[in-house]
Amino acid sequence: MFEQILNAADAIHPGLGQIVAPLGNYALLRQFLSGLAALLAVFAVVFVLERVCGGNLKRYLTRNFRTDMLYGVFYRGGIYNTLIYVPVVAALAAIVPAWDFQLIQYLPQPLDYVAFWLITDAAGYWIHRWYHSNPILWEFHKVHHAQTELTFVTSFRNHVVEQLASNVVLFVPLKLLGFPLWYWGPVIVLQSLFESLQHSDLNWRFGRLYPVIVSPVFHAIHHSPDRARHDSNYGKILSVWDYLFGTISVGERPQRYGLAGVDMPVSFSGTMVTPFKELWKKGRQSIHSIALVTDSSGLQAREEPE
Repeated sequence: MFEQILNAADAIHPGLGQIVAPLGNYALLRQFLSGLAALLAVFAVVFVLERVCGGNLKRYLTRNFRTDMLYGVFYRGGIYNTLIYVPVVAALAAIVPAWDFQLIQYLPQPLDYVAFWLITDAAGYWIHRWYHSNPILWEFHKVHHAQTELTFVTSFRNHVVEQLASNVVLFVPLKLLGFPLWYWGPVIVLQSLFESLQHSDLNWRFGRLYPVIVSPVFHAIHHSPDRARHDSNYGKILSVWDYLFGTISVGERPQRYGLAGVDMPVSFSGTMVTPFKELWKKGRQSIHSIALVTDSSGLQAREEPE
């Protein structure tokens, strides 16, 4: 990808590539530029598709979109990987090999890769349901659902706690099964492309494939403000899991998105801090309620006649 950036620089102005080339010596900067180039490439494709299909392009002028772009750069620009993901995975990799059962070696290629993809997609479905059912994790997942202006880059709008939890929960069992780490690359790319389309303003249902592959309409229902609808359609790439486990919701694309009654800041820093503030507030309220019940029980015991 960085080589393509150099070629593009030379196309803009002869010799510009030679000026940019030394930046490739800095690993994080190289990742950042490559990630940004990938985001802009996907943006260009989705933008053209939405323009042709009559999507609402004005949302790209909103602050909501700029915040989601920051999320995209944070995750695809190497910042999250360098500061958080790589150190955590390195620590886990030092522990997990002791439990490495290499079960995948009993499957011939390419069935092992198909198995890897199906397992990660099924696990993604159940992890997604977990975020909606667990009150603590839901506070972090609210960051994703609070977005009222869906764009292709909303797919990256995940709180860092949620992202890390997903990575750890997936990494340990897949490593125990013996899947090599390089398998992750193609799956991540495929999932990123699909999720970018899912969050776009395209009124696509994929026809007869609707019950098999998650389409933009299928996933848009999951972003409905209606609790009954956003607690459904959890599939990541395959929608078949929702049909199998009874969490399917059908119908037309919602007219609005977001969460009713949730006051989520628009800024990147605000979305990162708010879940912690909400958990702190609810924790204090719970402690206060327990204290009131305890005091009430003690007072009642003292007032009872002997």
